[in-house]
Amino acid sequence: MIQLLTNLVSNAVKYTEDGEIIVSVTCESKTEDTADLEFSVSDTGIGIDEEILPHLFDAFTQADGSTTRKFGGTGLGLAICKSLVELMGGTIRAESEKGTGSRFAFSLTLKRQLKEKEVQRVVPGKLSGMKALVIDDNLAARTVLKDILESFSFSTDTADSGESGIELLHSERSGGEGYGLILLDWKMPGLNGLETAELIKKDPELQSIPIILMTAYNVDRSLQDEHRDIIDAMLIKPIKPSSLFDTIVRLSSGEEEGIITKQSLAMDAVEGRVVLLAEDNVINQKVVTAIMKEAGVKVEIAENGREAVEAVKRKVYDAVLMDVQMPEMDGYEASRQIRNTEGLEYLPIIAMTANAMKGDKEKCLAAGMNDYIAKPIEIDQLFTTLKRWIRPNQGNKTAGDHE
Repeated sequence: MIQLLTNLVSNAVKYTEDGEIIVSVTCESKTEDTADLEFSVSDTGIGIDEEILPHLFDAFTQADGSTTRKFGGTGLGLAICKSLVELMGGTIRAESEKGTGSRFAFSLTLKRQLKEKEVQRVVPGKLSGMKALVIDDNLAARTVLKDILESFSFSTDTADSGESGIELLHSERSGGEGYGLILLDWKMPGLNGLETAELIKKDPELQSIPIILMTAYNVDRSLQDEHRDIIDAMLIKPIKPSSLFDTIVRLSSGEEEGIITKQSLAMDAVEGRVVLLAEDNVINQKVVTAIMKEAGVKVEIAENGREAVEAVKRKVYDAVLMDVQMPEMDGYEASRQIRNTEGLEYLPIIAMTANAMKGDKEKCLAAGMNDYIAKPIEIDQLFTTLKRWIRPNQGNKTAGDHE
C-alpha cells in the first residue's frame, strides 16, 4: 500500500512544476468486516494525451518523446503498480487532460480494524460546539481542515484570504458569540498570515481569539519568540488531526508551552547534532533535510552506500540515516562495511526503507543497523528513533577522532 502511494506521488511530483498534488482516500462502501476504499493521487501537472491513457499501465509506455527526454523513466513503475493492485484484488485507473493535470486512483477491499482499536478524540465539554474559522487560500487545505475540525464537534467556517477572514470575524462578533479559534495559513496573497494575525490582535474585539498559524515552509526557530505576541501556536503542514487536537486542547487549558511545531518533537539531545543521510532520491533528500533543519539538526548527504562508508571514515557523525536500496552499494552492504571498520562499531545506523514486509526489520538488524524507519517517514517516529540512539553530549568531530 505504502509503495503504491509512494510511486504515484513520486510520478505526480516529477510531472508537476506548479500547482498542487492531492492524496485522498474515500470509503465507497463498507460492511461490518470490510471496507471498499478508493485511494487517489491528483496533480495539476502536464497531463497525458488521450490516446496514451489506455496503454499507460503497459511497461515502457511514455506520453511522448519530449516527456522521456525531459523527465526520464520507462513507465515500468505504473506497470508494477497495476500488478500490485491486481494481486490485492483491486483495480487501478487514470484520468487526465493534456495541460491540466492527472488523477490516478486504485480501489481495494480491506478488512476493518476492531472497534476497540479505533481512537476516539473527545474535546473537553467547554469546547464542544465551538465556532472555528479556517483562513487559507488553498481550497483543498480549507476542505480538509474543515472536515477535521467538524470531526471534533466544532462548527467551522472558511475564508480564502486574510481580508475575507477579518470580515467574517467582525460579522460573527457583531451577530452573536463569535469565533473561539482561528486556523491561519502563513503564505497567502494579499494579507499574509502574520499580517492578518497582527490586525486581529490589534482589534480589541478580536484579540482574545487563539490563533494557530499554519505553514508548509521551513520555519526559523527565532519565529517562536519574534511573533509570540500575535500567534498562540504553530503547526507545520500537512496538519495531522492528532497534532491539531492536542494543540487546541493545550491552548484551551492555558498551558504556556509556546509555539508548537515539529521542532518540539526533537529533544535537546537532537538539536545541534550532525546526521549523515545516505539516500539517492533527490526528493527524499530535500524532505528529510527540511524536517531535520526544523529540529536544529544539520544533515549531510551521501548519494549511495559507497559514499556513506567513505564519509563516516572521514568524519564522525551523531547518526546515519541509511536508505536500503541505493545504486553502487546498497544500505545493507554499507552498514556491514561500517560495522567492520575500527572505531565505527557503535555509530548509530537507522535504516530507512519502503519495504514493510515481515522480516525486513530483522534483515536490517542483521546487517548491523540499530533500528528501522518505514517510508514514507513519520515525523514522530524519526525523532523518537534518533533520540533513542544518539549518545548524550556526543559532539561532532573531525577525521581521526574515532574512539
